[in-house]
Amino acid sequence: MDSFWKKLENFWYHYKWRTIIISFFVVIAVVCLIQTFQKENFDYYVIYVGDENITDTRQSDIVNSFKKIGIDTDKNGKVTINFSQLVYDPSSAEYYANGTNSNAEQYLGTMAVLPYYIYIMPEEIYLSYKDTGVFIQLSEVFGDKLPASAYDECALYLNKTNFAKNNPGVNLFSDNTVVALKVVPYVSDKNGLKKEQNSFTNHMILFKEIVYYGE
Repeated sequence: MDSFWKKLENFWYHYKWRTIIISFFVVIAVVCLIQTFQKENFDYYVIYVGDENITDTRQSDIVNSFKKIGIDTDKNGKVTINFSQLVYDPSSAEYYANGTNSNAEQYLGTMAVLPYYIYIMPEEIYLSYKDTGVFIQLSEVFGDKLPASAYDECALYLNKTNFAKNNPGVNLFSDNTVVALKVVPYVSDKNGLKKEQNSFTNHMILFKEIVYYGE
């Protein structure tokens, strides 16, 4: 037994810092791995940008409505929707004063690389970002014959779609609300690009269902 402790003491004397450093990185790796497995991946990412009051009940209705037209893209047995709201009102001096609008503008400046592909927003906000080229042309989704609900070449009037007319939560958005589909962002590595293209395709199908719901 004394021999064992002597060997352990000798090992610790010579390899103490190496052991501490290796142990540190092992712990970090384990924590990151656990977080990766615990992090929920969603089938769809939808965001509302504006200042409408969306209560918890209404948000639940919106999520359930989108679940009706979604599919289980990751084959885990359920359709999951990440629906978020970004509070933003360009006409509000109060929002500018408290930093709400400034934070929203910074966030929207990175829109191209955010996971959200379906954007719901008042036409005023949409028009502010339309010329950045961040939204796909409707003709690339629907062909030459645009839907009757088209607002312009890139967005739809949400309340004119079959989906909004017939589903709770979504039917409460104001008449000047539009919905648009974000383009695939530039990704340098092949795996990242493939992932984004798959995500875009899934969201494009969802975008079509907003128009074709019930048909």
